[in-house]
Amino acid sequence: ATRFKVDVAGEVTGVRFYKGAANTGAHTGYLWNGDGTQLAQVVFVDETAEGWQVAQFVEPVQLLPGIEYRVGLHSTTGRYAADIDGLTREFTTGHFTVPRQGGAYTYSSAFPSELSWNNFWVDVLFTPAG
Repeated sequence: ATRFKVDVAGEVTGVRFYKGAANTGAHTGYLWNGDGTQLAQVVFVDETAEGWQVAQFVEPVQLLPGIEYRVGLHSTTGRYAADIDGLTREFTTGHFTVPRQGGAYTYSSAFPSELSWNNFWVDVLFTPAG
């Protein structure tokens, strides 16, 4: 999972993740707020063998600035793209800030409560309000 905050209100319409060729099986994307409340989930369909995969939520989810969110992916094979120590410092890109130790994980489809330095290449499709 990736931990993040936004600097403007907006909506998340889906999840995307980078898939390597060994990452077969079924994939489900999730969005939670920082306290562990699940806000949305989506099952990926029509995936390609590798590359960026995208799935749209049935309804958009409204995000507010300054609140931590976590976007995650569950793979039935447990094979994820990862950059080891890829999130060792805070960074900002566009409207997103990912904190130091911005990865998170769990060994199930539950809330990813264990923090990680690793980048697991999962993020949201975000549209700023206005």
